[in-house]
Amino acid sequence: MMALPLVHIKRSMALIILSASISITVAAKQDSVSKKKEFANSFAVQWTYSDFPKVLPAFSNFKIDPFTMTQYGIAYERKLYKNIRVTLEYAEWNMATWFFRGMPDGFFIIGPDLIYKKGYIDYRKKYKMADLLCTYRFQVSKKLKVDVSAGPSCYWGINEMIDSVDNNSFGMLILSNQKATYYGVVYALNYNYLIFNNRVSFGIDAKYRDYHGYRVKQVDYGLHAAFNF
Repeated sequence: MMALPLVHIKRSMALIILSASISITVAAKQDSVSKKKEFANSFAVQWTYSDFPKVLPAFSNFKIDPFTMTQYGIAYERKLYKNIRVTLEYAEWNMATWFFRGMPDGFFIIGPDLIYKKGYIDYRKKYKMADLLCTYRFQVSKKLKVDVSAGPSCYWGINEMIDSVDNNSFGMLILSNQKATYYGVVYALNYNYLIFNNRVSFGIDAKYRDYHGYRVKQVDYGLHAAFNF
């Protein structure tokens, strides 16, 4: 009479052990998949518009033409610890006139007659920038992430300097090209949306650039797309 219940008990124990092992296996696989989705590296391409707001009193009567220009860049991001990442970026002004309103070289600085003096900058062109950013990532949801960054930046290009002004010839300017390099800081805010099992992300970003001796602040805003690995 005791054999039948004992068989049921053994079968029940076997089923419990089997279901437990299946649950552990499934959980382990899910955990491994979730870990795989958190990639440590990211490579991005960027396309931004750049504005030059008039923020200094010395430029209160001046304007920059064009007010908005375009630039493109690339970025590599590496996870260091939990939500902390480091980002290395490179960007340059778009000089293709046929592609998204680029400029052949750069922009003019236009203002009152006092600007046309020896030693002043009349034209900036072919500028490039390199940034090293420390990034903190806020995970809003599984698919939405927000990055806040700050770090040093290097900005270099060519300035056309005014060597002399001939007021007798309708203000004719004699110019010379000089290479220029500026150092400063950049602050960035990025919004990322992840797709394809978090392999690809895209979104919008904004940057504020401030360089010592450059006299003009720069605000970048645009789009980016990244491949995560």
